[in-house]
Amino acid sequence: VEVYEPDPSRETGALANNISKPRYGHTATLIDETTFTLLIVGGDVDGNGTYEIWEPYMGTIGSGNLPDGPRRFHTATLIEIPGLEQPVVVISGGESDTATHASNFIVNLNDGQLVNLDSYAMTGGLGRTRHTAAHVVSVDAASGQTKYNWLYLIGGFSDVAHKSPMSSVDVYDVASNSFRNDPIPLRQARGAHSTVVLDDGSVLTTGGVGA
Repeated sequence: VEVYEPDPSRETGALANNISKPRYGHTATLIDETTFTLLIVGGDVDGNGTYEIWEPYMGTIGSGNLPDGPRRFHTATLIEIPGLEQPVVVISGGESDTATHASNFIVNLNDGQLVNLDSYAMTGGLGRTRHTAAHVVSVDAASGQTKYNWLYLIGGFSDVAHKSPMSSVDVYDVASNSFRNDPIPLRQARGAHSTVVLDDGSVLTTGGVGA
């Protein structure tokens, strides 16, 4: 792990405490902006499936096993849940050495528990890997009420060879803790693309690999 300082007057690339093991295709999610603590999930090069909680001054301060073994090229999305002191992180899809994952689970930072979610309802149980995730909350300007709180799971590949791009967008409804059964179609099937959420709540997906 390296800590990069953008201030040119300070040292750049300063080494921080190592993570617990070598990883690739993992995710690193900032879960505490004050202590710069990260949740690092998957990407184990030893064939296991683990996560760890890491911070730059003490290194790894917590760890555990993933429910479905090895996982890489998944998505990890931080979501604030009303009434909970700490956020949760939704882990979606990804792949092992032999298959893509159709499973999803939540890392609950409040109690350290992993909570499995239903597999994708609208993709026939197909896994997806190298997809993107976008969390969008829409609030009515007049009433201040939340209209929807959705996590979009966009595109990806349904195979570990990355030859079968997907054209569906799965929608996880955070409020009901369930997947909607009506996928949103992409105009072009794609995987290994990029996605950003714009200020007006629109989701922009660009590039990637198609059929």
